[in-house]
Amino acid sequence: MSTPRYVNCTTHNDNGKLIPQYTWDSSKITVEQSLADDTYMLSNVFKGQIISPHIYPLIFDSKCESEEISLRSLEFYREVKENKEKFEKLSLTQRFNFMIGVRDLFVASCRGLLTEEENGLLKAMTNLIDSNDKDIIKKTIQNLSVTPYPTLQNKMVKFVPCNSQAMIDEYFIRNELGLFMVFVDPGQLSYHNFENIINLDSLFTKCQDNFIIQNFKKIEGGDVYTFDMKDASSILLSLDKYNLYAPPFNQLSRGGQRFIFSSEKLSDSLTNTLKECVPNKELINGKFMFVNYVFRYNKFKPNDKKFASHYDTPYHDSKKKHYSKYTLLLYLTPGVADPVLSVDKGKVKIDEIDCSNGIRGVIFDQRYEHEGKSFIEADKIFLRSELVYEYDQNEFTYDEKVSKQFNIACYMNIQSVFHPELERYASECFNYAAESRIALTNNKMEIPDVKLLFKNYCGTEFITNGYDYWFKKDISLEEASSILLIDYFHCKFGYQDSFYWIEKGKIIDSKIKETKEILKLLNEGLDSFGKKKKVSKKKQAHQTTMEIEESKINDTKISKEGGSEHSKDSSEGDEDKEEEEEDVDENEDKSVVASEPDSFTKKKKFPKRKRISLKTTQKMIGMRIRMKMKIAVVAALTQNLTAANIIAGTLILIAIVMLKQVWKKQKGIKKKPSKNLKRNSLLLYLIPK
Repeated sequence: MSTPRYVNCTTHNDNGKLIPQYTWDSSKITVEQSLADDTYMLSNVFKGQIISPHIYPLIFDSKCESEEISLRSLEFYREVKENKEKFEKLSLTQRFNFMIGVRDLFVASCRGLLTEEENGLLKAMTNLIDSNDKDIIKKTIQNLSVTPYPTLQNKMVKFVPCNSQAMIDEYFIRNELGLFMVFVDPGQLSYHNFENIINLDSLFTKCQDNFIIQNFKKIEGGDVYTFDMKDASSILLSLDKYNLYAPPFNQLSRGGQRFIFSSEKLSDSLTNTLKECVPNKELINGKFMFVNYVFRYNKFKPNDKKFASHYDTPYHDSKKKHYSKYTLLLYLTPGVADPVLSVDKGKVKIDEIDCSNGIRGVIFDQRYEHEGKSFIEADKIFLRSELVYEYDQNEFTYDEKVSKQFNIACYMNIQSVFHPELERYASECFNYAAESRIALTNNKMEIPDVKLLFKNYCGTEFITNGYDYWFKKDISLEEASSILLIDYFHCKFGYQDSFYWIEKGKIIDSKIKETKEILKLLNEGLDSFGKKKKVSKKKQAHQTTMEIEESKINDTKISKEGGSEHSKDSSEGDEDKEEEEEDVDENEDKSVVASEPDSFTKKKKFPKRKRISLKTTQKMIGMRIRMKMKIAVVAALTQNLTAANIIAGTLILIAIVMLKQVWKKQKGIKKKPSKNLKRNSLLLYLIPK
C-alpha cells in the first residue's frame, strides 16, 4: 500500500494484531488537532478510503492496488497528460477522487512542495476540469459560485468564513481558523473583492501590551530607520502556521507568496507602541495617526525570485484627509542575503536580519524605490504596513496626468488576471504613477507604449486603455456611460448568468496612440480581433465615433514639494474648470471612411465630434451628486436589490440623463437609441434583478 509523501507508517503488535502507527511532517501536512490521535481515521485517510477536509495535502507518487489512491497519483496524472481519453472515460465517482487529488496538489504547490514538472502536471490537470460539468461540486458563498478544487474556470483561491455544515460534507478544506479554502472564477469577482483580505481581529484580542520597541536608530544615507521589537507571545510569527498564502497578482515582478489580512486591534497596538517608544519626533509627531490596519504577510523561500525594484502605492483617504508617508516592515525570521533590502537604488542596504532581540523593524520613506531578496538559507517571513498621517487641505495639489496613470494601473492590474501578459505592464504603470506622485523628477513620467483593449459588450464594440473609452457613434450616451462603469469596476449581477458579460477583450498589438488611429481601428472593426470585417460602405459612413473620457475614479495624487504632499479631491480642484471641447477637422472624419467615394462624402456631412467628459455631470448637478455617483457605483452595481441600492441607482440614472441632455443640446440633434440594447436597458444595468 502506497503512503503519501511526508507520512511514515510503522506497525506494532497488539495481542497478535498488527496496528499501524502514523507520523508526519507537520510543517508540510496539516492534520486537525482533534484527529491527531484518531488512528482509525488517520489510517483510512492515508489509505485513500476516506477523503477528509481536515487532513491535507496528500501526494501519492505512484499507483497501487487501491483505485482511490491510483486515481489521484502523480503516475496516473502523467498518463492522463499523455492521453486525455483516460480522464474522459472516468465515472463520476472516479472523477471525484481525481479532482480531490488535484486539490491537494494545489495546496502542495502553494507550500512549495512540488517540482517544476509536478507544477506543470497540476496546471494540465486543472485545465481538464470544467466547472460547467454536472459532476462538479459547487456551492454559493458571498454570492460567488465556488468549488473545493481548482478548475479550468475557478483558478483563484480564497479563504472565506462559512457556518454551513454542507461545506464540510462537500470536502472544502477548512483550516484551524474555521476558514474554508474555495476556488472562484475571476470573472465573477468585482472591484471590491479581487483581493482576498482576511479579517483576523479575533487573533489579536490580547495584544494591547504585547510589543516593546528598543534600539531605535536612523541609518545614514536616507530617511530610513531600524529598531528591535519584542513580541511577547510570538503571535505574528504564529500566523505562518495557518498557511493562508496564495500566489500574488504580480508574480512576474516578485517571488514568494503572501496573504493580506486586516486587524484594527493589531493596528491599535502597534500605533500605541510607536507613540510610546519611538523618540524621533519628526517621524512620530502630532500628525501621525495610526498604522494601517491592512497588513501584507509575505513568505520567501531560499532561491525564490527577488521582489523587483518598485515603489509602494500610498494609502489615501480623502474624506478623513489621511495619507501614508512611511512603509513599515517587520521581519519575523532571521537571515542573510545580498542584500535583504536595498532602499533608494542602493544608497541604503541591509544585508542581515538579526532577530536575537525579537522582531527586526525597518521604516523608510515611501518616496524611495526599493527591492528585496530571499534569504540564502532560511525562510524570509515579514509583515508590511504603513504609517498614516493627517494632512492639511492646502498642502497638496491635484494632477490629472497622475490620476490617469493610476487609473490605468488599477484597471490593467485586474485585466492581467485574464491576460497574464499585462501583468508586467500593470506593475510598470503603478511605478510610473508612484514616481510621478512623489515628484522625483521635474517632468511627470509618461507611461510608455500605452496598451489598448478591444472589447465587445452585447454587440457593442469599444476600445479602452483603462481610462479613456472610445465608442462608435451609433451608441447612446446612457449606454456608453453604463458600459464604461460596468467595465471599469468589473461589475456583475448575481452569480448566475442572468446578465451579459463583457468579453475579456483582445490586446491590440499596435503602437497606435492618436485618437484618429484608434477611431479608425474601431470603425473598421475586427473579426476575431485580427481580421477586418466586411462592412457595407453606407453603414461604414454612418459609423463616426464618439469619445467618452472617464471621470477620475481615483482623484488623488501624492507629490513632493519641500516635504510630503497629497492631493485634494478633484471635485474641488476641477469644480469650476470649463468643459474641454475638441473639434475635429473634416479631414479627420473622412479618414475613418477613406474608402467612400467623394460623391457620397459630399452628400453626407459629418457632425463635429466633441470630447465629452463625465465631468459635465459634476458641472450640471453639483459636487454632492458627483460624490453620490461614486457611492452608487459601489452599492447599486455590485450588491443585491435593496432600498439603498434603488436610491443609488436612481441617482446615477438622473446624473447620466442630465449629461445626455447637455450633449443633445450641444449637438442640436435628437439621437436615436441604439439597436443593440433596449431604450430603457439602463435601469437593468443599475438595478440588478
